[in-house]
Amino acid sequence: MMKAAVVRDFSTGPHYEGNFLAPIPEASMTKIEVTASALSNVARSVASGQHYSVQHTSLPVVPGIDDAATIATNLASVGENVDMVLDYLWGDVTASALTAIIPARADANQLLTWVNIGSVVGPTTALPAASLRAVNLRLVGSGFGPVKMAQLLSSLQGIADAEVAQPFVFEIRREALTDIAQVWTEKTSERIVFVL
Repeated sequence: MMKAAVVRDFSTGPHYEGNFLAPIPEASMTKIEVTASALSNVARSVASGQHYSVQHTSLPVVPGIDDAATIATNLASVGENVDMVLDYLWGDVTASALTAIIPARADANQLLTWVNIGSVVGPTTALPAASLRAVNLRLVGSGFGPVKMAQLLSSLQGIADAEVAQPFVFEIRREALTDIAQVWTEKTSERIVFVL
């Protein structure tokens, strides 16, 4: 059983359920424990039944997609022979994942490429120094590498001009998952993150 925001009717949005039946992972999957999830536009689209991923899905459905997770103990065995990790989370999750995966590598010489794509959990991570010495680890970022400098500078100037004209404000608000039904329909410019 698990705690979840559950949609049982696309017209009413999600409601908190403390004893929702947890999915059983297939052999190729890794079980994780979710500790937080952002209220994104995709999650809203899923919860309303408008997202393509639920067009042919029967209810109930759990709408979250960008969760912060505590890596389960079987991550080490899954990471034993993996070549690449696409990391949308970063933060403490990355440090925990590396700590679990690195000692379990079947071949320390096999390249493990860790690609940072996002930072849903946090903008920084504390990388264990031993991880950098223990295996063939390459950290890379998915970003503007192939973009020509002139294009990049032009885009950056446009962003800077827009920020000067109207400063960007990013507000994040934490809410308990148990309050999802009350918070779900609020109109706000804040980024809402539901936590357990």
